[in-house]
Amino acid sequence: VNAEAVENIAKSANEKIRIIHISTDFVFSRSNTRPYTPEDITSPVSIYGESKLVGEKALLTYHPKNSIIIRTSWLYSPFSKNFLTKMLMLMEARDEISVVNDQFGSPTSAMGLARIVWKFAAIDSAQGLFHWSDKGVITWYDFAVEIQKQARQLGILYTDITINPIPTSAFPTPAARPEYSALDSSKTEKLLGQNTIAWQDQLLQVLSEIKKANLNK
Repeated sequence: VNAEAVENIAKSANEKIRIIHISTDFVFSRSNTRPYTPEDITSPVSIYGESKLVGEKALLTYHPKNSIIIRTSWLYSPFSKNFLTKMLMLMEARDEISVVNDQFGSPTSAMGLARIVWKFAAIDSAQGLFHWSDKGVITWYDFAVEIQKQARQLGILYTDITINPIPTSAFPTPAARPEYSALDSSKTEKLLGQNTIAWQDQLLQVLSEIKKANLNK
């Protein structure tokens, strides 16, 4: 899906067809000291990152003149399974949880990303690699703490629980994650004339949608 499907689409599309492809921060390596730009060297550390990078290269090879690749990071939304919805579920069910505190990146609201995709679609001259994530560089632990804080303020959660910071080594996963994968969105900001929004503000919008949905049940 990440590699061959993208290649098949790129090969099948005629020159007039516009392709906007969503990629990932996982195409980068384990560590860095500053947010990655679209021009930085890629070095994925997982099969997922490798497969997404193969898809990117296929699109740039077979459909370079009318395609856009938007790399994003730490996507979450009010819907389906993602870090936000999992945290809310655990915070409601448990008295204590542990969250990784040595992986750095930028949460990105899927709702905000969708609006950016539509803006790209309206610019015929746009092509190539771009980055978009919400403003700020944090850890998953920082994200969890803010989720609880805002959810309590909105009345989605009714009690505080203990959130323990832990190293990645204490929570192994099947897919290796970059230790630092924050993205530099300045190229996109310049093209669209729109600045990134603080991740806390975007989180508040998403949690407000969750509260609204709960009230309508």
